[in-house]
Amino acid sequence: MFRNLCLIITLLPGLMAASETSIEELLAKLKVPKQGNETQEFELSEKEANAWAAEAIAKQPKLGVKSLDVDFREPNIIATEVVVDMDQVELGGYTATLLGSTLSGLQKLEVVGNLEVREGKGQYTVETAMLNGVSVPAWLANTILSYLSKNQPPNVDVTEPFSLPYGISGLRLTQNTIIISR
Repeated sequence: MFRNLCLIITLLPGLMAASETSIEELLAKLKVPKQGNETQEFELSEKEANAWAAEAIAKQPKLGVKSLDVDFREPNIIATEVVVDMDQVELGGYTATLLGSTLSGLQKLEVVGNLEVREGKGQYTVETAMLNGVSVPAWLANTILSYLSKNQPPNVDVTEPFSLPYGISGLRLTQNTIIISR
């Protein structure tokens, strides 16, 4: 479940059981404890991640997420398009008061953000966001991403610093690929 790989890392871990692709092989390798001090690297293509996400969501729908598509970019930028059923997202406080009645039903959220990884911890920072083709503030996208990621396995808020699983120490994005190192 490595999505928005940040969102992949968080949204997709709950999808693991639903998919039987090469990502399963990658996860099996990552689950084996690292031997020695030599750095290990694993490569995941954007195409593999998107196919896996589509298959997993179709087999086992996740909270509010109807579809997901990621675009890996350099340096460490991930663009994500996610169709969200906002009726399943609980907006609190100021956001609910201001936008609660407007944000209902299916909404297409497009987010471009930076995935920062340091010392085995990751954090996704939204740089720009659009909701149904209209530019929205980053705080609104963060509110939605935060709710979706912390309310389904592995229950990690990707908008806050989070520990990477399996001893992963770094992620490096290139055009259409992510390199996972530990």
